[in-house]
Amino acid sequence: MIKASVPATSANLGPGFDCLGLALTLYNEIEAEKKESGLEIEVYGEGKKDIEVDEVNLVYRSIKRVYDQVGQPVPGFKLKLINKVPLSSGLGSSAASTVGGLLVGNYFVGELLSTDMILELAKEMEGHPDNVVPALLGGFIVTSTTEKGIKYVRHLPKKDLYFYLVVPEYQFATGRARGLLPEKIDFKDAVFNIGRSSMLVAAIMAEKYELLEWATEDKMHQVYRQAQLPGFVECVEKAKKNGALGVFLSGAGPSILALTDKPMPRIKRVLKESYDEKEIKSRVLELQLSKRGALLTNEEGVKLCQW
Repeated sequence: MIKASVPATSANLGPGFDCLGLALTLYNEIEAEKKESGLEIEVYGEGKKDIEVDEVNLVYRSIKRVYDQVGQPVPGFKLKLINKVPLSSGLGSSAASTVGGLLVGNYFVGELLSTDMILELAKEMEGHPDNVVPALLGGFIVTSTTEKGIKYVRHLPKKDLYFYLVVPEYQFATGRARGLLPEKIDFKDAVFNIGRSSMLVAAIMAEKYELLEWATEDKMHQVYRQAQLPGFVECVEKAKKNGALGVFLSGAGPSILALTDKPMPRIKRVLKESYDEKEIKSRVLELQLSKRGALLTNEEGVKLCQW
């Protein structure tokens, strides 16, 4: 038996649409062992009532994708999925499942795939690299898809950032969220986002966190999605007034992420109150940047591989 642990992720980070992402200290786990034939899947935690337990399960499909890639027949598997990442919340639950399944599959075929190949397969299955790269590698990630594959830069800030994440109890599927975006945007908005995303990368790299208030602003996707996200505008305004450095949708939402450079318990209270006032149930998670990516261990807990 082996265990894969994969972090939650937040993509876009405001202006960095489809190219910026980071890993968070919240992890999904997959316990996997081979058997002669058949498939057994048990699900615990988030999505227990919603996640498929047959061959359409995303973790299993990711395992199978590796076997297909290397031309080996797929054996039977017993899988236990222990999920802490909420589904359809903008926290990369599908990226965690995809990356975890690919790593399990790669281990059992004899570790035939390189890190870059795993990332390419993950992007193929997930659609975009901004979640799958930080899910595998951890840290703060800048990604770009090129004709020669995914290119990325990983950075681990020395100075801590704190993440207060509010998860409202309504789902907002990524497919639906993308359907709200226009085919074209105004030139001024494009220039605005280029400037803000460039400033965001520079601010994180130089640890000039006082710039995050402006560096996390966006005119490319949040403005089109916010009307379908009850409580979003009020939540952002209140968190900023109470000291958050940057506040933005996590991925496509509906979760909202507030950044601070020191612990600020009042941010947690304000985020919760914003939804309570609209009679929307929510929960707030206090997280930090995950400086490690995915981790494989054996049944004794001995580290097999870590990114």
